[in-house]
Amino acid sequence: MAKLVGFSKAEVLHPDERGTFIDPLHSVRSKKRNNLEEDKIDSPYTAIENLLGATRETKETDVFSLGCLMAQLILNKPLFSGSRRRSRISAAFKILGVPSPTNYEAAKKYPHYEELQKPYKKGVEKAIRFMVKGSDLKISDYASVITLIEELLDLDPQKRMAAPEALKHDCMRNFVKDTKSECFRRRFVQEWTALRDCVLSEGDVGEKSHKESKEKKRKALLMEATAGDNDDDLYNMDDVLASSSD
Repeated sequence: MAKLVGFSKAEVLHPDERGTFIDPLHSVRSKKRNNLEEDKIDSPYTAIENLLGATRETKETDVFSLGCLMAQLILNKPLFSGSRRRSRISAAFKILGVPSPTNYEAAKKYPHYEELQKPYKKGVEKAIRFMVKGSDLKISDYASVITLIEELLDLDPQKRMAAPEALKHDCMRNFVKDTKSECFRRRFVQEWTALRDCVLSEGDVGEKSHKESKEKKRKALLMEATAGDNDDDLYNMDDVLASSSD
């Protein structure tokens, strides 16, 4: 699957493309000028090659998007700031390094590439540590996760860690091992039910927009799913909660 960045769509890759690298430069279109709507970037997980002008989503763009998402979960804000293409590209170059003979020089061939004044070098881990400075977050607890993010977020799509390798990373191995413990199981259920209760209790004031109306419908569906009146017990975690209170 590709197009994780959308979170609402999925693009099934052709079998012939699943084991090969798809050069994003082949999907580049000519630069559109004075198009403010096209210049606006809504998703904080858009891969750098798509920001630069590639129009195709691939396994490599998915890996990049996943790295952005993981970083945001740690930082509680997007790793790359900016709502416009130019500012987002500049933010990415400051953290991933500017294109050079050793750092995806092909990036200079994209239609939206603009040279920065400073020769920034890659420093994902350094950037994350700087962005959490002054917070209550204990960054040492996320050391293994940050090393994985560093491997996922590379300017060069071909140098990014592929999904199968990422699953073998120490961070993922330790996480899978942790999920099998009773302590993790109980903590997960408690956090999930707390989040569910929080979501269902919000927005009970009058409807102000179509967006709020859709959100209420989503909450209603979630409430129905957790009510326990049907055979679908996907969200029913009473058995685990009961064991955790023993």
